[in-house]
Amino acid sequence: MVLFAVAISLRFFSVHLNPVYDTSDPVVHFGWARDFSKQAVFAKGMMNFHFVNTGLVMGIFSPFVHEFSSYKIFVFCDILYYVLYVLLFYFLLDQLIVLKRKTWIAIATAMLFGVGYPLNILVFGFGYFQTGFLLIAMIVILCSLFGNNKLSFNWYVFLLTITIMGLSNSYIMFLPVILTTLAIWLIYLCFRKRKISSRQFGIVILFCFLVSGIISLQYYKNSFPSNAYQQIIARDGYIYKELYSDFLWFIPLAVYGALRILQNKKQNNAMPIFLICQISSMGIMLILGLFGKISPYYFYKNNYLLWFIVMILFGYAVIDLFDTNRLLFLSLYICAFSLVLFIGAGFDQKINQLNSLFNPIPRSGSLLPVLTFNIEKICEKNGFIEYKKLQLYSRAKILGENEGQKEIPLISIYGRDGLWYQELTNLFPLAKTGNDRVFLDQELVYKHWEKNDLEYIVYYDNGVNNRISLNELDNNHTRIFENEAGSIYKK
Repeated sequence: MVLFAVAISLRFFSVHLNPVYDTSDPVVHFGWARDFSKQAVFAKGMMNFHFVNTGLVMGIFSPFVHEFSSYKIFVFCDILYYVLYVLLFYFLLDQLIVLKRKTWIAIATAMLFGVGYPLNILVFGFGYFQTGFLLIAMIVILCSLFGNNKLSFNWYVFLLTITIMGLSNSYIMFLPVILTTLAIWLIYLCFRKRKISSRQFGIVILFCFLVSGIISLQYYKNSFPSNAYQQIIARDGYIYKELYSDFLWFIPLAVYGALRILQNKKQNNAMPIFLICQISSMGIMLILGLFGKISPYYFYKNNYLLWFIVMILFGYAVIDLFDTNRLLFLSLYICAFSLVLFIGAGFDQKINQLNSLFNPIPRSGSLLPVLTFNIEKICEKNGFIEYKKLQLYSRAKILGENEGQKEIPLISIYGRDGLWYQELTNLFPLAKTGNDRVFLDQELVYKHWEKNDLEYIVYYDNGVNNRISLNELDNNHTRIFENEAGSIYKK
C-alpha cells in the first residue's frame, strides 16, 4: 500500500521530484516554508501548520541539499503527507477488523481511497489540505480509540485538545463541522450511552472547545478587517469541481455502514454523526453559494472531507458484508476494481479510436470523474522536460551570479513557471507583481527585455509560447545555452 502510494506520487513528480503541481499555490507555500527554515519566523494570522512542519524538514536537510534544489524537499514532504494520510485511513479501517485475515480488505479500500481526492490534493498542491486532513484523521482515530476503551480519558482530552489547536492553525474551514460533530457525539456518550460522566463532559468542553477556541481566536484576532472574510470566501479559484458523480458508487454502502454502526451497540463511533453534519454543512453552503455569498471554490473544498467520511463508512460496510453476506461482498469488490481498471486503462477511449462506430461517445470519465481527472493530469506531465526546465532555471541562476545580473526574464505561457522561476532564482521580479498578464503575455516580456538594460533572457520552448518572440530571439540575438526544454539568449 505504501509502495503503491509512493509509486503514484513518483509517476507524477518523477524521480527528480519536479514541482509539477497544477496550481501556483505551492510555490507560495514553498517560499514560506523556505523562509521559515532559514529564519524560523511565524506569519501571524496565517495558517502556519503546513509550512512550519515542511520548513523544519527543509531546515534539517538543508546542509545536504543545494539551495536551488530545496524544492525537492518540499515535494518530498507533500509525498510524505499523502502517504501518511492513506496510512491513517487504513489504520482507521483496521480498528474495525477483528480477524486479521480481513486486513487485505482495509488495504484494498485504502488504495481505492488514495487514488481519489487525496491524490487530487497532491496534484493541485494543496499542502495545507494534506496536513489538515492528517489532523482530522487523528481526531477520528482518537474518538474511535476512546469510544472503544482503547484510550484513557486523560490522554483523550490532552491529545484531542492539541490536535484541534493544530487543525485551527492548518485549515480552519473544517473546524465548525468537526466541533459540531464532537459536541453531538459527546452528548450522545454522556446522556445516552452513559459512557462518560457529566464532570468528564464538562472537562472536554472546557479544554477541547473553550481553551483551544480562545487561543485560536486570540491568534487570528485583528488579522483581517471585519469584512475581509466575506470577501475571501466569495472569491473563486481553480479547483476540481464535481457536484456528486464521484460519490454515487459509494454513498449507498456508506449509508449502510453508518446504519450498521448505529445498530452495533459495541461500536462507539462518531462517523455517522460526522456524515450528517458534513452533508448539512454542504447543503447550507450550496444555498449560500447560489446567492453569491460563497464561491464554488470554497464549496467544492468540502468534497475532499466528504470523500474521507464516505470512504471510511464504505470500508466499514464492506468489512461488515464480508461477515454477513460474502457473495454480495465479492460482487461489489469485483465491480469496484473492474471499474477502476476500466477507467485507468481507458478501454472505451481506445475502442473509440479503433472504431468510433462501436463507441461513439466515450463515457468512462463520467463513471468516477476524480480518478479520470487525476490520471489525465499525471499523464500529461513530461518528467524529463520538467527536469530539463529546472536545469534551464539553474543555469540562468548561475549565469546571473557570475555576470552580476539582477534580472533575467523568462518567456513562458504558464504563470506558475514565472513564479517558480522567480522563487528559485530571484531573477524575475515581474512574476511577483501578482499580475498574471505580465508573464502570460510573452511579447510583453520580450519588449520589457528589449527596452531595458538587461543582457540575458530565458525562453521555455513548450510549443505553445509566442513563436514571434522565438524568431526574433533567433534572428537578432545570440543563443548561449540550449537543452530540451528551452534556451538562454544574450542581447
